[in-house]
Amino acid sequence: MKQKVTWYLLGAEALACTLFSVINSNSAYSFFTVMRFPFEQIAALLRILSLSGFIGNLIAIVIYILICSLPVLAYLLRRKKNIIVKEDMMLILLSIILFAGLYLMINPPYLSNLFMSIGDVNFGFIAVGSTIYSVIIGYVVLRVLSHAFKSEAVNLIQGLKVLLFILAVFFIFNLFGSNVSWLITTIKKVAAGNTEVNANMHMTNVFIVIQYIFKSIPAALELWIIYHCNRLLTDFSIDRFSERSVNQTEYIVGITKKSIIAIVWIYIVQNIGQLIFSKMLLDMNYAVNIPISSLIFIFVILLASKYLSETRVIKNENDMIV
Repeated sequence: MKQKVTWYLLGAEALACTLFSVINSNSAYSFFTVMRFPFEQIAALLRILSLSGFIGNLIAIVIYILICSLPVLAYLLRRKKNIIVKEDMMLILLSIILFAGLYLMINPPYLSNLFMSIGDVNFGFIAVGSTIYSVIIGYVVLRVLSHAFKSEAVNLIQGLKVLLFILAVFFIFNLFGSNVSWLITTIKKVAAGNTEVNANMHMTNVFIVIQYIFKSIPAALELWIIYHCNRLLTDFSIDRFSERSVNQTEYIVGITKKSIIAIVWIYIVQNIGQLIFSKMLLDMNYAVNIPISSLIFIFVILLASKYLSETRVIKNENDMIV
């Protein structure tokens, strides 16, 4: 996937997430319910078809069976081509869950009996959608993992680029979707809970916006690191022992270290600020963050950087001897 296309896609996702969060800001669970898409919409269309008459019901049943059977058909196709792997058994599981999940969504009263509802939000739809997505994501992850151990270096680099893209998608989702939704719903929730005439919302809203910025900075920093990791993989595919590859690795170590320092201080400043202005705030959110994953990442990159530097020196010495 070309660099420009990748970032255009991520930009489109960021815009879509922001618009979705703003448009659906009236619901406290608006962004979380994205897990229902597109299964709830498919179920709604099938329900309309089934209620339209005999022909419509017949068409709905055929479409329902066809959609739910797609994973099994993919499994049989791979089996026919003799390219099946043990992870493909999850496709059969996915079909079973689709048959059960879509049936429940087509018949909402069954979901209402199994799951609670808060306002207009039926958590049954979220539960079914999340379960389906967990199987799909699990299948993709296990296939990528299996492929990685069997691939050559060039294919492995391409696989890592794909994983970085998927990771970037999640960070964009967090940055422009869930965080924006949190900002809007938190401001509305605090305003609804403090309707007194003398309630001063200004300082509270300022701190909510500051918390939004602080919540967004880690994701933004991670995206910046992913961008440079992608460039590093491109350099690796050309010549992993080049000076540019070594310099790029060292640069990633530097920005990762600065990112961890920034994240640590963000939570410290946020908590101290809330403590100082506690009498003026109507809503507070204290948080303690230990960036374990980031620390592990920086140590892995640091180790790789030192290994590349030392290996490059040995390679240069060997080239001089030759």
